[in-house]
Amino acid sequence: MRINTSNLEDVFKSTKANVETMELKGYEYIQNLFADSSGLGQPDEASLTPSQLIKELGDIVKEHGTVHTFISGQGHFQVNIGVYKSLGTRRTRVIANNTLKVFKTTKCKELEAIRLHDTNIVTFLKGNKIRLDNGGWQTPTTKKRMQDWLPKNWLLYQKNWSWLIDTPTGTIKYKNNMEIEL
Repeated sequence: MRINTSNLEDVFKSTKANVETMELKGYEYIQNLFADSSGLGQPDEASLTPSQLIKELGDIVKEHGTVHTFISGQGHFQVNIGVYKSLGTRRTRVIANNTLKVFKTTKCKELEAIRLHDTNIVTFLKGNKIRLDNGGWQTPTTKKRMQDWLPKNWLLYQKNWSWLIDTPTGTIKYKNNMEIEL
């Protein structure tokens, strides 16, 4: 959520985001604000009340100008709100819904990974190798995004609840963080 002095209350509309993903998108982490989300918090507790949160955020905005806020963690009664400033330099490009190409530098020349939500599902390694990681999400979307980056004559599919990869030399059982030579 983009926050400045005229919309401090919009912090309560922040969406969830991972610190690493935000940094890849060109944001610099400033500070975490630990706040009460139940409306029952007291001023003497560790978490900030809504009014304390607005005051603290106002101080940050005065120091840094316009900032961006995202929920970085959430419990039953509290929330962690990450505060960031935009650097204007990103290492990512959107290629599909919730899917990013991650580049090694901001010059966007050498591809590092394909990222779905907050997981690098395909990481390009030295020596013509890749690492596959579904992040615990064995979904059709994750499988399709991985398949899009496998060689044309390879097939990632599911059979009896297991993921398998057909290659020109045979079938491999999928395992998270597996490295494959192409």
